[in-house]
Amino acid sequence: MSDYAEIRRLGKAIQAANESNNTTEIHTLMTLLTKFSATEEILRKTEVGLVVGKLRNHADASVSVAAKNLVRKWKQDVISSSGIKGKPAPTSTASSKATTPSAPDAQPSAPKVAGSTNSSSQNGAATGGTPAPLSATVTPMVSAKASPITSPISATPSRTTTPTAATSTSPPAQPAAAAGPPKKRDVNTDGVKVKPTGDPARDQCTKMLYAALATNSGADSELLLKRAVAIEAFVFQQSGTTNVAYKSKIKSLFLNLGQKSNPGLREAVASGDITIPQICTMSSQDMASEERKAKDRQLQEDNLFKARGAGPMQAETDQFRCGRCKSRKCTYYQMQTRSADEPMTTFVTCTNCENRWKFC
Repeated sequence: MSDYAEIRRLGKAIQAANESNNTTEIHTLMTLLTKFSATEEILRKTEVGLVVGKLRNHADASVSVAAKNLVRKWKQDVISSSGIKGKPAPTSTASSKATTPSAPDAQPSAPKVAGSTNSSSQNGAATGGTPAPLSATVTPMVSAKASPITSPISATPSRTTTPTAATSTSPPAQPAAAAGPPKKRDVNTDGVKVKPTGDPARDQCTKMLYAALATNSGADSELLLKRAVAIEAFVFQQSGTTNVAYKSKIKSLFLNLGQKSNPGLREAVASGDITIPQICTMSSQDMASEERKAKDRQLQEDNLFKARGAGPMQAETDQFRCGRCKSRKCTYYQMQTRSADEPMTTFVTCTNCENRWKFC
């Protein structure tokens, strides 16, 4: 079975496991998917990215994290498959020759090189032969091209060999991640041609919807174009013309579908889980991401709490005695219930039996 067929099979199995809410099976299938190296072509043809992408908003936190990790791995695979790869490091023959001594015993020390001619001739007489010239043993080890050492004469060959080997190789290749994030998708980068409708405004709106649906998506370009055309046509049919209502609805769809924090909405529209009439009749609040909806609910609760009117200030006292239980544990507050020149009305509540009374 080819990789395409196996990945497509695993994607359908994940979708079936998600429908039956079998989180254990979902984890097992996603683990199998991690063994495949993803490319842009594989993700588009198998449409497995749509299936796994929807799981990033799964109610189970472990499934959501696993889906995010898998999508992140696929992005790195796509970057690696299309990124800049380093060139192999060339070897320098000249430098290797320069760092190799001509003979094991030809290792002159610094004092001998700095010495006079008489000392070298004495060494030659002692061995019974003609001494080798100093340049024959020293010059190859201090080649200016092979070694970065600035000293005119090296003390030992081993000190020149290490930096020479370092300079004979090219710098290490940059990792594939340096190639940058994937390119932004639109009708131009994907090479998609929008069929003209005769109205430039409508054609431009279709292109905008395509770019919104393609944001961080690995879906096939033909599928995204089909959805964008259908959405624009439905909105135009509801409005009848490119009036203010038409443009306002297109703008709302473009902003909500194009949000990077709302991948679930894009993938649901691309996969057909949300139909064209449904997405076109949804409000901005309905199209918002789950994170945005949670923040809105929290904001509404906070505003409701802050909007509550302040009640009258009450104080505890023992100056009053309850006529029912004879207790002196009471709370009271005062309020101006009559005209301004009249005294305030005092309201008293017994904390023991909840008996209430008032007096002026």
